[in-house]
This record gives sequence, structure tokens and C-alpha cells, in this order.
Amino acid sequence: MRALESPDSPLAPHCAAAMAAADTLLTRAQQAGRAHPDATTDDIVKIASAIAWTSDQSGASDPAADRLLDVVLHGIIVRSAPDPNT
Repeated sequence: MRALESPDSPLAPHCAAAMAAADTLLTRAQQAGRAHPDATTDDIVKIASAIAWTSDQSGASDPAADRLLDVVLHGIIVRSAPDPNT
């Protein structure tokens, strides 16, 4: 994220491209009703960074990181409840 704030960083163009791609994916998911309309790309990048950082710091296994991501996604992704009348 800091590379986006430093245009001289060699990572800046790559970070900008990744953010643009993530923004496109999030917008499509929101338009399809599959992602919360209030979620932002910045929110998602911060959450993913937090999961990666915490997993690294705690020595958590990949399944633990996957579980954390699963918990977060169920708060971001809008899932329609099945219609009990069908």
C-alpha cells in the first residue's frame, strides 16, 4: 500500500495494477449482488494484509489463514437465503 503513495517506488506500477484489477473484480461482484455494496477495494486489501501479517507473526499454518479468510469473506459476500416456499 505504501508503494501506491510513493510514485518513485519500483513497486508502484505493480501495486496500482493490482488495485485496479481488484477494484474491477469487486465492482463486478457488487453489481452481481455477490459482494456487500459498502465494501471497498481498500478495505479488502487491508483485511488481506492483516490476515497475512497475523499469520506470519503467529506462525499460523495455511489452514489457519484460510479459516480467517473464510470468516472474513462470509462477512463481505452477500449470500441469498434459500426460499422456504420453493
